[in-house]
Amino acid sequence: MADRELAVGLVGATGLGGREVLRLLEERGFPAGRPRLFGTTRTAGGALEDDEGASHGTVELLGPDSFAGLDLVFFTAGRAVAEAHALEAAARGALVVDTSSQYRLSPTVPLVVPEVNADVLAGYESGVVACPSAAVTALAVVLAPLAAAFPLARVVVSTYQGVASAGTRALQHLVRDSIGLLSGRGDQRRTRTSVAFDCMPAIGAIGAGGQSAYEERFVAELEKVLGDAMPPLTVTAVRVPAFIGIGLSVSVESEEPMTAAAVADVLRPAPGVLLHEGQDARGLSLRAVVGSEATHVGRLRTDSSVRHGITMWIAIDSVVKGRALNAVQVAERLIRVRH
Repeated sequence: MADRELAVGLVGATGLGGREVLRLLEERGFPAGRPRLFGTTRTAGGALEDDEGASHGTVELLGPDSFAGLDLVFFTAGRAVAEAHALEAAARGALVVDTSSQYRLSPTVPLVVPEVNADVLAGYESGVVACPSAAVTALAVVLAPLAAAFPLARVVVSTYQGVASAGTRALQHLVRDSIGLLSGRGDQRRTRTSVAFDCMPAIGAIGAGGQSAYEERFVAELEKVLGDAMPPLTVTAVRVPAFIGIGLSVSVESEEPMTAAAVADVLRPAPGVLLHEGQDARGLSLRAVVGSEATHVGRLRTDSSVRHGITMWIAIDSVVKGRALNAVQVAERLIRVRH
């Protein structure tokens, strides 16, 4: 397959993730011709241009006959679109890389963070490969090398998630609500889930046990990626009024001695990790990592409240690494293991 240009399709081409996939395919020299772009009745028929006005082509209407002759299809649209069309694309012989939540916990679908568990793709010939949520991707990239170096006893995580991880409409709602408040309209247009100038202490509905639906999926996704290396973990997911980016406050406890210096030695060479040390970590905000392909780690320090523990801050661009880059890296690995 890699001896020729691949025939690639992109579903959800006009969204944030789709645009980033197109950029990355070009920048990384992915062995493909111009991807075919697919959208719904809302976006089909229009031309898609990059930020400099160059055309990526016309968006085609997505349907059951869209995938004939394609080798690889990226799905960067929502769960409903993946549910309706991803299996059809796979049935037509394409490898499918899906960034939605639809197949993440399916027992027959690999859930992949390439820096962590790319080995599950060995011999994978066809079907769907899923990408985790952006916050799970960030944590997996950091926890995997730590779990290999230390016997982790417990991990406590709080995520601070900008609205881009909820999609383009969520971004539009944040803009609308912010303008409304700044224009003196008060809370008249705000809904129960509005986040402008506020923080929401749960993502998803809260169940009988007090965990939100997202938090339960977070743990399940991370366990699927890490496998036997998964430590006991609790998470609180918070929606914050940032446009793009996710931050995670992470406390890690080990059964054996584990110092901040030892953890730094493990993380410096870890694939995909960029460690910020000393005063450099003060500027590690969500805005500071926009456009970056790395998983940034800073404020690494000893946690004196436990015998062997550290605390750190993780930040990623939720659209670039959290969605598009992970998908493209999965596709690159799929090509490599098949040839």
